[in-house]
Amino acid sequence: TSVIGGVEVDGKVSEQPGAVYRPVAKVRQKGALAFLAEQALRTPSWLEPQDILSRIGPLAGNASLAARQGAVVAQLLDARRLDRLALGERMLDAANAYPAAEYLGDVRRALLAGAVPLDGHRRQLHRVYLERLELLLAPPPAPAASPFGGAGFGGPLPPLLAAPNVRRSDIAALARAELRAVRQAAGGNAATASGVARAHWLDLADRVDEILEKQKGR
Repeated sequence: TSVIGGVEVDGKVSEQPGAVYRPVAKVRQKGALAFLAEQALRTPSWLEPQDILSRIGPLAGNASLAARQGAVVAQLLDARRLDRLALGERMLDAANAYPAAEYLGDVRRALLAGAVPLDGHRRQLHRVYLERLELLLAPPPAPAASPFGGAGFGGPLPPLLAAPNVRRSDIAALARAELRAVRQAAGGNAATASGVARAHWLDLADRVDEILEKQKGR
C-alpha cells in the first residue's frame, strides 16, 4: 500500500540539479494495486483452513480475516493517499503520475470484479468500501495540533503526510462519482443474480442512494 501514492525523495544540496520529489512510477503503483487485488481483496481462504478453525474456532474482532481485508481497503481510500496522487499529477510529474480518478476506478473494478467469487468476506468488503467512500464525503474534523508536534522536535507533520482539507479538494467529487458508478454496477449485477447475491447487489445500490441523499442536507 505504501507504493500507491508514494513519493520518492532524492535529497540534494543546492548545487545538484534535478528533482528532489517525484511520484513512484505509475506502472509500479498499478502493479501494487493489482497484487493487493489478487492477494488481499480476493478472499485468501488459505488463511482460514477449515481443519484448523474447526478445532480453535473462528477468528474474531481485529484478528479476523474480514477485519484485515477491511483495513487494506481503508488504507487504499485514505484521504492523504488520494491527496498525494493528486499532488503527483498536479505538481510533481504529471507524465509519470497515477491520476486519482483513474486509481479510484481501478479500486472499484478490483472490488466489484464479477470473476471473483461473491462469498461472505467479499460482500462484507463491499460494505466497508461504501463506508470509506462515505467518509471521504463527510470527513471528521481535523485533529487539533499536538503541542509536541507531529514529526518530533516540536514541528508539524511534513506536508506530504498531513491530512488534506478534503472539502476544498477534488477528493469528495471523485468519491461521489465513484458512488454513482457503484450504484450503476450494482444495479446491473442484480439483474443477472439471484438469491443472496441479488439481495446483496440491491442492498449496495440502496446504500449508495442513502449516502448521497444524506449528503444533500450537509
